[in-house]
Amino acid sequence: MEAKLLHAQSRAIALAALYVLESLLLELEARGILKEHDMQGLLNDAAKTLKAVSMEIDAGDRSVAGEIIETIRMQHERVSG
Repeated sequence: MEAKLLHAQSRAIALAALYVLESLLLELEARGILKEHDMQGLLNDAAKTLKAVSMEIDAGDRSVAGEIIETIRMQHERVSG
């Protein structure tokens, strides 16, 4: 397992993390642990944080990551609303 992670492309790792996170958030909401407005707030905060991040992250990667988070938020809003 560790060897596979060491040789994995960073985009593949990020994609896997994104899907795990999305599944986790949806499960927390389904169990009533996380309310719909909390989910929206969490995703909004994540997107705003990415926009405010300094030069630690490449601007292109930061922009795409923000767009991904916003897409997840909008999809969740459509399904929940």
